[in-house]
Parts: sequence; C-alpha cells; structure tokens
Amino acid sequence: MRTCLKLPKCQELPFPDAKTSEDTRFPEALVETFLHEYTQIGDVTLDPFAGYGTTLRVAEAMGRIPYGVEANRERAEKARCIINHKYNMIMGDSRDIRTLGLPPIDFCIGSPPVMKQTQITNVLREHLRAKGGYLQYLADIKSIYQQIAELLQPHGMAVIEVGNLKLAHGVTPLAWDIALVVSEVMDFQGEIVVDWEPSYGNGYDHSYCLMFSKRA
Repeated sequence: MRTCLKLPKCQELPFPDAKTSEDTRFPEALVETFLHEYTQIGDVTLDPFAGYGTTLRVAEAMGRIPYGVEANRERAEKARCIINHKYNMIMGDSRDIRTLGLPPIDFCIGSPPVMKQTQITNVLREHLRAKGGYLQYLADIKSIYQQIAELLQPHGMAVIEVGNLKLAHGVTPLAWDIALVVSEVMDFQGEIVVDWEPSYGNGYDHSYCLMFSKRA
C-alpha cells in the first residue's frame, strides 16, 4: 500500500443521530481500503471504538467476521440495526477488552475519541463522569492496545486512525503521542497519511493511520 492515500470523506448512510450535526463516523472508503489490503474473507476484525458501526457493516459486506466495542448504549443499539452479526457489537468499555469474551482477531482498525491537551475530563471515561486529563487518556489508550495485542493473531495488524489537533491556542500532537504510548506495547510499523477530500477537520486536511503489529 502507498504511504499517502487520497480518500473521499463521505458516508453512504445518513448520519443516525439527530441530536448533533457532528458526523464522526469512519468513511467507508478507509475501512474498505485497509480490509482489502490486510485481510481475507473469513478474517475476524475488531473496532474498539465502534460508534455507529461503519467498520462492522463494511467488514461484514466484505465477508469478514466483525466485532466492535462501544460504550454509548444508543450508538451501539443503532449500530446493531445495520449489521447481521448483531451481538458482535458489544456495548462495553474498551478499557476492559480482555473481559468482554472476544475471540482472537486478525485485524483491528479504530479511531479513538479525540482529546485536547487542555481538556480536564478524559473522553474515554466521559460516560462514567470521571475526571482525568490528557495523560490519563494516553495511559488508557496504551492499556486498550496492550489488551488488543493479547488478542491479536501473530500475523495480525492494528491500525489507529487519528490526527493532530490544530487549535487557536496551539497544537495537540495527538497522533504522535498515541504512536509513542502504543509503541510501548506493540511494534510500530510506520504510518500511512490519508489526504481527505473534503477537509479532515481539526485544523488539518489529513490524518494518520498508525500501523502496529504484535510484539514477538
């Protein structure tokens, strides 16, 4: 695969949440591109931040066996409405992946909720109304991928789609910080830059797909 891709930032299905206009779903083209390159029919895939289930729907359509974890009950229930493997969409906390009864996985792709360095509430614990800043968020990301590494098949790959955040008060190097902490528990294989059309948002027109393999 090329190390720089140009992909359309669009969705086939309407956004299922009338409460907000912010559509944070994975574009189908991203999932299709990576599943075509790194998986085969029958492979088990995982999205640890499954949201409205785009990854599961695309994986299922491509003949893969999809699993997802989503902490928000409303999102998880809506995701179940668009897939056949309804109970492979698990309503749970991705920080507890090893307790959720997931099978060994061949491929993992996910985009964690973004967090600015200045935020006080850890977005990974928001549903618990628990405090915790950026450093705790990064520690949670590391723990999640340490648990994913335990499930990952020896030939498997984990992809984290994330961008840096350019804000009025400065830049949060989110992609680079996540690459650093996950590299402590998995082997970093480099990044693929995705140039989005229209713009990615958060001050940039691109994001990074960070590539990791199971540590030998």
